[in-house]
Amino acid sequence: MSKKDYVAVADILYRRRNVEAGRFGCEGLDELVSEFAALFEADNEAFDRHRFLEACHYKYDPSPVLERLEELDKMAKIAIDREPASVDRTGLNPARKNRA
Repeated sequence: MSKKDYVAVADILYRRRNVEAGRFGCEGLDELVSEFAALFEADNEAFDRHRFLEACHYKYDPSPVLERLEELDKMAKIAIDREPASVDRTGLNPARKNRA
């Protein structure tokens, strides 16, 4: 594909964003834009992903990802706090460790 093809697709996605934003929001459209960018990037090493995303008015919101990471961090801390004190982190049974 060539630059004119990428520009045409970006224009279509940008126009669709304006239509969809009023009706349904743009969450699914952002995924589609990202998938097209990945496809074009694989197709052409000179493809400028950032420029394409800007042309489509792609709005990546990292909030859901950051919220999920914070949630996982809290879950890990809870799991560590609940871990019995007798658990051997080396993977060896404490009774066998003394024999070795």
